[in-house]
Amino acid sequence: MKKGVILILCIICSFIAGSYFSNFSATTTKQNMQNILESIDSLCNSEPRKACEMLDSIESQTERMDDRTRYKFHLLRIKAHDKAFVTHTHLIP
Repeated sequence: MKKGVILILCIICSFIAGSYFSNFSATTTKQNMQNILESIDSLCNSEPRKACEMLDSIESQTERMDDRTRYKFHLLRIKAHDKAFVTHTHLIP
């Protein structure tokens, strides 16, 4: 009986720890993407072509972004294209 209770407690603890660390990883990735977008935003005025290239390089990750980060990505893309005098044709799918 005592071994069964200990086993159940171990399973519960491992589940809680797994949930905590998976959320930690998602938060870290989200924060990392926000930091990247902030860096790109600062490049928009000084080097808009470079900002466009950087945005193009992370475009494939937009499907995994949360709504707020994805919208920021698209707004930055429009801003960078404006600063680089690129014609807007099909920026947002």
